[in-house]
Amino acid sequence: MDRMFTRQSSQDARIAGRISGGLLQVAMLEYSLRVDRVLAVASETWGVSEVTLQAELTAIERAGALLKRKASFISIERRSSAQSIVEHLETVVHQYRRLLPSVPEQIVARIADPPLISAVDAG
Repeated sequence: MDRMFTRQSSQDARIAGRISGGLLQVAMLEYSLRVDRVLAVASETWGVSEVTLQAELTAIERAGALLKRKASFISIERRSSAQSIVEHLETVVHQYRRLLPSVPEQIVARIADPPLISAVDAG
């Protein structure tokens, strides 16, 4: 029994360490979104940029939702590293979504979290 808890703790530490390294990637992601918007304004291609931004934000939102689900497998004591990345991703999505034309929240929710198709349904 003691070995099981020790193994779980070391697994949690390894996972939390990998997740913590993701903060740099989130910062780089935000930077690249910012540069992309600046270039879109400078090249007068904002309309095209809006379309790609929506798709990018949807992908980021899906990744955040997946990370949030996976973080539930980490012990509560070590979950904070994953939670901080999820919060950063949510903030990035929220801030950049404000640059887009108004889209009803129901549509955004459906795009960001599509229903899962089970193997039986796909069949």
